[in-house]
Amino acid sequence: MTLSGLTHETKQIIRNDGEGNFTDAGKIADVIFGTAKWVDYDNDGDLDIFYSSLTSNSYPNGSAHNGFYRNNLSSNTSTAFELDPSTTSDVIPLALSSFDFIDYDKDRDLD
Repeated sequence: MTLSGLTHETKQIIRNDGEGNFTDAGKIADVIFGTAKWVDYDNDGDLDIFYSSLTSNSYPNGSAHNGFYRNNLSSNTSTAFELDPSTTSDVIPLALSSFDFIDYDKDRDLD
């Protein structure tokens, strides 16, 4: 589960262990007015997070930024979710927006 919105600059990622317990699985920092969606953008079988938001340090002027946070929960890393910097430059900056992912070109991966 991701928690995002207006009131906190750090958005929390919470993991359900299947027993009804939720634990901290990471954070997306420096965002405000954020939107996030779960999507397997790197086709590795686990869900990653795409977010779009304004940076909190630019509010109310509104510098938009977005990117993919790669899910590392299945690997032996200390960071559960990590921003993939290679994905931030190819996406039009979005804020106060909505987005979705589909297989536009029907090649069996999400576009």
